[in-house]
Amino acid sequence: NVGIGTSAPGHLLDILKTGSGDATVSIKSTTGGDPTIIFNSAAANRSGLIKYQDNGTNVGRIEYVHNGDRIDLQAGSATGATMSIKNGKVGIGTDTPTTALTIRKAIASAAYGQQASMIEFKSYFTGYDTETVKSAIYSGVSDQGTLNTEGGYMAFHVNNNGTMGEKLRIEKSGNVGIGTATPGAKLEVKGTSAAPSATAQILSVTNTTGGTRLDLGVAENSYGWIQAREGSTLRNLLLNSAGGNVGIGQSSFGTNGKLQVTGGIGLTGTSV
Repeated sequence: NVGIGTSAPGHLLDILKTGSGDATVSIKSTTGGDPTIIFNSAAANRSGLIKYQDNGTNVGRIEYVHNGDRIDLQAGSATGATMSIKNGKVGIGTDTPTTALTIRKAIASAAYGQQASMIEFKSYFTGYDTETVKSAIYSGVSDQGTLNTEGGYMAFHVNNNGTMGEKLRIEKSGNVGIGTATPGAKLEVKGTSAAPSATAQILSVTNTTGGTRLDLGVAENSYGWIQAREGSTLRNLLLNSAGGNVGIGQSSFGTNGKLQVTGGIGLTGTSV
């Protein structure tokens, strides 16, 4: 064994720097040559390894794994690779990435419907809330339909002034929920129940100039409502403007006119 700075080398080459400051090894080349460290084993199917220790305790490593042909990186208390690189694919939490980036993470609670944060976004103004998560993408095991641990969903969370919460979910069925974690239709939007007003709508449809819009809402245990408006000005509402009949209280049409109603009609005013 060779020791530099130590008279008791424990390895083929043991370098010890006493006192404070960094222990640095520098490799330089002249023009036309690249500084190179080669890891070579005369035995077949061996791996190459760089270990990081803190006072003798392993705290990280970089390893070429021959049985898998990949580079593994491990940090902290993790017992396995925390990131792997293989054939142009990167795995986080997995050493078998199947696409350009594969992320694997255990869900804390082993129950259907639970989820785990997979990607977090910390956008910020310089000097303000630099470590606050503003939004995140979660993935979970679905509790909808036929229960199966292979069934998943994706949820999008957003920070509302300090409180993270789910805002949109895509279920395994393809249903999308906004404001609901259990969408029962291709698109289900859930909001606050309220009587018609300029700010009570659950869903609005407007044009690119932001003028006239169509509002939809519900009043709990009472009715649903539709209102066309432009600011405080109420606008007209066209139904089947290109043709076709309108039915109220019926599921099919006869030949009784453009407006077909099953049940009574209440009229206010004198014009029909």
